[in-house]
Amino acid sequence: MREAHARSAALGLAGLALAACQSEAPPPPAPQPAPAAAVDLGPPPAAPARLTTEREFCPALASVVAAEPDGFARLRATRVGGERWLGRERLPGVGRCTIEGQAWPRARYACASEPFRSGNRDGAHAKFAALAEDIDQCLSKPIWFPRDWQKGEPFEFAMGERLQTWTDRSSAPPSQVVLKVEQDLDSHGYLVKLALEAIR
Repeated sequence: MREAHARSAALGLAGLALAACQSEAPPPPAPQPAPAAAVDLGPPPAAPARLTTEREFCPALASVVAAEPDGFARLRATRVGGERWLGRERLPGVGRCTIEGQAWPRARYACASEPFRSGNRDGAHAKFAALAEDIDQCLSKPIWFPRDWQKGEPFEFAMGERLQTWTDRSSAPPSQVVLKVEQDLDSHGYLVKLALEAIR
């Protein structure tokens, strides 16, 4: 009888111990939310491009210079005046080009940007600086031999006007690339102008 009571007590204590262990066990982990679907944001935005690149600019300038001996006749498009034509070759960084004069050395190839408003003088100066860098890089290449382009001193004038020239004295008369910021009296703003002409 005592043995039965002892066995029953032992079983009761074992059951209590098991219940205590089960009550102390950590709860099962909570279900994790499903990962959000990836959102395709597309490629990162491209860096802003320069006004022009030397690789584009230099072949265009070389094409204009090559046409200078015949007064740019091969580059003439629509006639817009007595001895004035639209130019076929566009120089990157500037706008419409015209040929003024029928024969070299009076003929000149002249291009002008869209007008900059009077309050945007800095924009005109930035375009001037970018074009000056392109011209420097282009005219320093060995492709021009035997021409020898020499950069002149830069000039700054009142009211924000600027002038920079590159001159080749190996030809007669000398050829000159002329870059300038000039006031536009029609728009009361500024134009950036680029021309190839002879020094007469």
